[in-house]
Amino acid sequence: MKKLAVFGCSWTYGVPGVGEKHNKLYDCWPLRFSLQNKDYKVYNFARGGTCVNWSIARLLQFLQTPLAEDCKIVFQVTQPYRFTSNVDACTQGDYNFLQYENYFVDRGTDPITHMPGNISLRKSPEAKLYRSMVKHYPDTYSFIEHEAQIAYLKNICNFVYRHNSINYKILPNLKNKHTKIFGVRETLTKVKWKQYVADAGDHFGPDGLEWIANIVKEKIND
Repeated sequence: MKKLAVFGCSWTYGVPGVGEKHNKLYDCWPLRFSLQNKDYKVYNFARGGTCVNWSIARLLQFLQTPLAEDCKIVFQVTQPYRFTSNVDACTQGDYNFLQYENYFVDRGTDPITHMPGNISLRKSPEAKLYRSMVKHYPDTYSFIEHEAQIAYLKNICNFVYRHNSINYKILPNLKNKHTKIFGVRETLTKVKWKQYVADAGDHFGPDGLEWIANIVKEKIND
């Protein structure tokens, strides 16, 4: 069978209360892809709320396993300003897959993420570090690093895309060949976007998930 590995945040992992559950697994476009394409084994390494660097670390872990051989890779880039602190714990040990037919979700160590909306909820040293970063780290550096992450990923993955748009307040989005990627929100009309969105976090409902699954199939076969 062919293989597909996917990385990202909740826009790829799924969320409670949106869509249909299959064997207690959240509905998401990788699940929909697996239902559409029975000739694929689909491995979902995304987790909700995580940062881009966390997903890159998971990707590098994956590339050292036999699963990576002859496997298509799709990476959904999430928003900057997130900080998932327990990356070492999440990238050690064996995978813990939950399975539904030809769909596999790794449910290993739960990631701990700090972001602007929840930095006051934790009093750990990592949360203190994150608050300091938010206060003192230049936005310019954050966006430069984000562009560098995209350029790096495009050299490894078969398809790199973003779900939601990013407002480059400091730097222009140069959209050159190294950092230009497919954007779901930029591609859809405002009417279609609103039709697909199912909650306040811009997660897609079933129709939108089917649409992304079809886009991914098209892109990885280009």
